Amino acid sequence: MELVELRTQLGELLDSGNIQPSKASYDTPFVSDRLRSTLYAKRKKCEFNMDEFMYLGHIVGHGSVKMDPRIVQAIRDWPTAKNAGEL
Repeated sequence: MELVELRTQLGELLDSGNIQPSKASYDTPFVSDRLRSTLYAKRKKCEFNMDEFMYLGHIVGHGSVKMDPRIVQAIRDWPTAKNAGEL
């Protein structure tokens, strides 16, 4: 189901001109100049030359994706439900 949705979204982006078919051998669409001109980065939010980085509660790096240990610990610390109303 996710692949169907992804194909639909890519088709819409191609039709709107926001991405164009790639001429690269690996056949990946690239962002058009029109959309690129609206993209920007805030320097204070950017970090470069990192071995690992946080993304949506995960630690990405060294060829792996791990959950943030703080989130795992918070889940482990949740109190056990004593009845159906506490679920």
